Amino acid sequence: MSPERKFVILLTGILLLSLFACQTPTPTPPPTFSPTSTPSPTAIPAPQVTFLEENTAGGGQWRVKTFDLQPHIIELDITCDPQTGCLRLPQAEANTRYSASLTVQVGDQIIWHYACSDVRPCEKIHPPLQIAFRAETADEYPVYLYGEWLGAQISAQGLQIPSLLRGIAYSPFRDCQSPHLDIYPNEEQIREDLKMLEGMGNAIRTYSSVGIVGQIPQMAQKQGFRVSAGAWLGKDLQENEQEIAALIQIANTGPLESVIVGNEVLLRGDLTEEQLIGYIERVKQAVNVPVTSAEVAYTLAEHPQLMQTLDYYLIHIYAYWDRQPAEGAAAYVAQVYRDFEAKAGGKRVIIGETGWPSNGPINERAVPSLQNQQKFLQEFIAIAEAEEIEYYYFSVFDEMWKSEGGVGPFWGYVYADRSFKYPVQSLLLPQQTSPASQPVSVQPAATSAAPLYQPEPFVVYRDFAAEVNHFSPSGWMGDIDRLNVNSCSPAPAPPKSGWGADLEEWPDRAMTIAYSPEFTDKNGWAGIYWLHPENNWGNLPDGFDLTGYSMLTFKAKSTCNPSYSRGSACNPYAPMLVKFFVGGVVAGAEYPSSITQPIYPQEADRLGFVTLTPEWQEFHIDLLRANKTHVFDGFGLAFDRIDIPFGASIDLDDIQFVEEAPPFYQPQPTTIPESLPIFTSPYLSRGFEMGVDTNLKERTWATFNPKDGGLLKMQYPGGQAWGVVFITYGDPEQEWGQRQGTDLSAYTSLTFEIKGTNNQQTIQVGVKDQNQPDTGGETKKLLTLSENWQTVEIPLSFFRGVQWDKVYIPIELVFTGSQAQTVSLRNVQYRR
Repeated sequence: MSPERKFVILLTGILLLSLFACQTPTPTPPPTFSPTSTPSPTAIPAPQVTFLEENTAGGGQWRVKTFDLQPHIIELDITCDPQTGCLRLPQAEANTRYSASLTVQVGDQIIWHYACSDVRPCEKIHPPLQIAFRAETADEYPVYLYGEWLGAQISAQGLQIPSLLRGIAYSPFRDCQSPHLDIYPNEEQIREDLKMLEGMGNAIRTYSSVGIVGQIPQMAQKQGFRVSAGAWLGKDLQENEQEIAALIQIANTGPLESVIVGNEVLLRGDLTEEQLIGYIERVKQAVNVPVTSAEVAYTLAEHPQLMQTLDYYLIHIYAYWDRQPAEGAAAYVAQVYRDFEAKAGGKRVIIGETGWPSNGPINERAVPSLQNQQKFLQEFIAIAEAEEIEYYYFSVFDEMWKSEGGVGPFWGYVYADRSFKYPVQSLLLPQQTSPASQPVSVQPAATSAAPLYQPEPFVVYRDFAAEVNHFSPSGWMGDIDRLNVNSCSPAPAPPKSGWGADLEEWPDRAMTIAYSPEFTDKNGWAGIYWLHPENNWGNLPDGFDLTGYSMLTFKAKSTCNPSYSRGSACNPYAPMLVKFFVGGVVAGAEYPSSITQPIYPQEADRLGFVTLTPEWQEFHIDLLRANKTHVFDGFGLAFDRIDIPFGASIDLDDIQFVEEAPPFYQPQPTTIPESLPIFTSPYLSRGFEMGVDTNLKERTWATFNPKDGGLLKMQYPGGQAWGVVFITYGDPEQEWGQRQGTDLSAYTSLTFEIKGTNNQQTIQVGVKDQNQPDTGGETKKLLTLSENWQTVEIPLSFFRGVQWDKVYIPIELVFTGSQAQTVSLRNVQYRR
């Protein structure tokens, strides 16, 4: 064989082998990572601290010079008077508001701020106070103390950044921001957070990869954080695709610690295990970093196929949800972690979330409080360091848009306004605490699901943008331009009884609604319905079957906000009458409410109005006998210019349907007034309206005349066969069969004052209930008028056939004949 032919055969073989190699690549093992053995921060050369000057507020300025060339942590140890602590509290007298604060600032960055006031616990901060910040290299850093410091002194030490994960589960939403309402923080706010977090942890995990939240990984990496980026998965498959695509792009743009495909997806039941694994496999094929999904420990343990798919395990462990007491809760979390780790087959296990709420409902032995949260955090940091447990702590900041059984807003150890709840600032510093060394019982964490509260309320409004809010305040009525609504109002609402009553107050969010009437308003009233879905006035079949609920409860109080009221007329201590109700949307509705008439609080007067005070009160609407099979009008309120001519501003909170009355609720007996005004010059009483008509549809001949003592002046036009002026309970344009009625059964007579222009005029007076037809067949009283005012009293027994508990027209005045007439009316009322 010639050398040339041998070369051709050899070259052909090489080409075939290359082609085969391209078609059948050798499988690439999944990316792995292993923590180093360094469990805790290690000391480095001590920084040099120099005092520069004292400021007038009791603090001062220092200079901290560090000598390590690598990124490291500077620990500031701040000491004050050992007897009184750092914070000088003002002497607060009864009913006196007070405030005080402490601030630590490094350069131009505030890294710790503590504020106390009448709505936050004011306690002395006792030395030593340990504050950490990140230093990128050897440099000098100015340190400032502002506030009520008492002889503060600062020392410092340098610590290496730990190699084990001491991470933060970071969600950036501040007060009055919510992903549900597409209200997101801006880039500047996120950068402020990340700068504040630099000394608090060495890693960040995120929960979504789209929009502004998807920019967090790159921003955090530039500030030295190790980042695990997350994709939020739910029931919306189209949104899931957007999340997956964005997560892959993030992972292929910069170096990540890992990616997290879904958070508690199986616990919520949003996707099947097969669907979740499908998303995970797609991501694993597209990225070159470890891939996992975050689940509660016992949920993940129940899905071995999912566990096999994951590169490492990211588990959530909450002693609170497992009904454990705060005493020993940190040790409990560590033991659940070790039990799971023993079954992990050698894969890396990281706690993806753990924490303790500072407020909310008690869950059997688990009591939320600031003290218990601080205890858990300090003990958990100490145990995690001693036992080399990697974790992401949940969470740093309170988030008021969350709900989660009432504790959702309170998992942060920093308030939503970025002030700290207590001295603990960093996850990277050793804690001065002695955690329990004995193991605790792991029951029922490994087998039981997170508890559900029974009976579970059905919420109308609990907090700003809370997931459990089932109705929208979208049904505006009357003079709507006179209303102003703030659904995220800083209105502290300490409960009077029930859960949380014995705990500290907290910065809650309520709904503030203001009404600013003018005399020229067309309707003289305004109101709002909470509807489901938004703007559904019965034109949609949507609604809730609330048959299992027997009562609606809510909290309300009057407020005084100059931006909502007209100058000095704003007076929160003046009686403030507001009508609250459930149901009643039937007129013109294709799918009417099953609650055909509004139902009012048991604390209300006979027309549904309650008197609010500056103190929070709880109100109760009894729904036991109501038909609740189709409720889309879950709550409503109305203001009337007659009762609050200078306007009103009120706060609402915790509006919810409950299965049974609270055990501490004692209904107040309803008082029936001696008389019930229908028309008291110059206005109709609250809840009543006027209609005017003739056979030729003339409808403008009856008016209220404030210049003439506020009487109702009726100038019946000539050339008609008949005319009528009628006062109705509710809208006068309600169709027959859907009309509202009010209960007047406690009264015995109808009285009013009336006069004509001569002594020969006659007029008929009638009353109708909601079921009587518009045929003119109702019983009517014929009156002969005088040119002088006369008082008329008609026994209700005269009006035969009227259902007095369902009165729709408490008075009508019927004119007959073609001759024009003028009649005046005033002071219409029912008497007992």
